[in-house]
Amino acid sequence: MLKNNLLLAFRTLKTNGGYTLLNLAGLSIGLVSCLLIVLYISHELSFDGFHSKKERIFRVNYDILMGGTQTLSPSVPVFVAPQLKNQFPEIEDATRFSGEWRLPHHPARRNHVRRTGFLLCRPQFFQSAGF
Repeated sequence: MLKNNLLLAFRTLKTNGGYTLLNLAGLSIGLVSCLLIVLYISHELSFDGFHSKKERIFRVNYDILMGGTQTLSPSVPVFVAPQLKNQFPEIEDATRFSGEWRLPHHPARRNHVRRTGFLLCRPQFFQSAGF
């Protein structure tokens, strides 16, 4: 019986080749799209998921409309963290970190070595992140 069903399926594929190709292409594109969406959502939900206090960690973004252009940036001015901590008693701790591109360069130092691949942060970062 299985042999007859397979034979019937192959005959149908041969007689309606264009229609079968169109159906297989649509099915393939649909499956790949669904898989990519699931992978994207999984990646977004796993962001900073390794912290032990992940349900209590939040990031402040900088969202400003200037000259008709809206800018969204993860970097905020220096005074934002202490100001938010003073205004909202729910905030237990606030910390900041900056990338290597903000390293100070002292032209007076001749043997200045620029390091790459690290961030500068306050000591409170390790307590609030749970490291």
